[in-house]
Amino acid sequence: MSRGLAVRLGVWSALLQAARLGINALVFLVLARVLPLAEVGAFSVAFAIAQLAQSLVRAGVLETVIAAERHDDAYLSAAHAVVIACGAASSALLVLAGAILWWLNADARTGLFLLALAVLPLSDAWGVVPDAVMRRALRFRALAIRTTLALTAAGAAALAAGFAGFGAWALAAFSVAGSVLSSALALAMCGRRIPLRWGPEAREIAQPAARLALSALATASILPVSQVAVGAIAGHAAAGAYAIAQRLVGLLTAMTVEPARSVALPFLSRVTADEETRRRAVIQGLGLMITIMTPLYFGLYATAPVALPLLLGENGARSAPVVAALCWQYVPLAISVIVAQLLLAVRQPREVLVFTSIQALANVVVSVCAALLGAAAVAWGYTLRAYVLIPVVLRQASRRGGAVPSAFVRAVVPPMAAGAIMAFVLVWLRAPLASVGLHGWAALVILVAAGALLYPALLMVLARGHFRAVAGAAQAALKRG
Repeated sequence: MSRGLAVRLGVWSALLQAARLGINALVFLVLARVLPLAEVGAFSVAFAIAQLAQSLVRAGVLETVIAAERHDDAYLSAAHAVVIACGAASSALLVLAGAILWWLNADARTGLFLLALAVLPLSDAWGVVPDAVMRRALRFRALAIRTTLALTAAGAAALAAGFAGFGAWALAAFSVAGSVLSSALALAMCGRRIPLRWGPEAREIAQPAARLALSALATASILPVSQVAVGAIAGHAAAGAYAIAQRLVGLLTAMTVEPARSVALPFLSRVTADEETRRRAVIQGLGLMITIMTPLYFGLYATAPVALPLLLGENGARSAPVVAALCWQYVPLAISVIVAQLLLAVRQPREVLVFTSIQALANVVVSVCAALLGAAAVAWGYTLRAYVLIPVVLRQASRRGGAVPSAFVRAVVPPMAAGAIMAFVLVWLRAPLASVGLHGWAALVILVAAGALLYPALLMVLARGHFRAVAGAAQAALKRG
């Protein structure tokens, strides 16, 4: 695969993730500005539980089909049957959990929201195999169009319901409608008729899919577990602030980490025979990711206390300390994503399960303990836990994927140092701006402009190679459209 093709795929993958996570986050944040924070928190706890079931259903079969050597009708039909059976079982468990919460009246609002969201795993399941077929064929343009159409329609209806007075039920309707429409369009656009037939291939699919699903559950559980811990221990208002912070940081993830995740597995699966090419692609990809992510995450960290009250009012102001903490987790997040895709490409899903399980277990302990101190403490605990576990991730990459840990360090440290200096300067600037009467939008515009000028200059000094890589990728994208 040429670098130009990889760049084009990255652009379309970025658009896909911007549509999926970006529209989700935008609708949530618009409604979060006008809804009571406690109501946002009650919905967010229920949605976090539903997300766990969605990740369990989706990731295992999706990645198994993408990486499989065969794609005949019998294989895809069996995969379709396996994922829909898992979706039905997961939806049934969510109905049971929601009914128990509502019946016990321990958390009646969360229970009712969970009952409404219980259909999500089953509706998602219908689109998993068509989605995998399109990803395998690198049809990210079609995926981006599908997702944009589905979520735009669902989002418009949700915003209308929210401003009509339906409260957080508008958020529940958006989640369900978006899932149903996305799966229906995936079935229509994949280009193949996929019947529902349970054949002998089901066992061939179920075993690797189960391992991948457990690994995906471990990874996907990290933020939802923190969300549930905040809601259960610190209360719904704190859970609302935490949810808003997650969605804001998720917007950055949609444009940076997720495109790399989507492109990396198909790309690395094609170069498994050439270890040196694979190793070089991993390090170059990580360096490019970190260079692009750094100004966005550190910029949000430095400007959050100014920007969030302007954008989201009082709810935004209460979320700002949580956002600041979560912004620091981008480095371990990028490393974990690129290592996971590397290990999947070389057929080592068990190793992915090992390090993601360690991360998930550590997160449960940290989240429960930190929730006693509030949402910001949970966010800082989440971030520090991720940094402490970087050596575990790099060890797995070295043992099974042939990666060199020192190369990871060289890819990460220079752009991160440039970003840290930029963030320090922007934080320092906030006080002088306030002292001369520059507040609100005026202060925010000055801070953003200063960061946009400062980071490239620092990158040229501290990480010239990273700067050239970003410039080369941008030129390739412009030349090839």
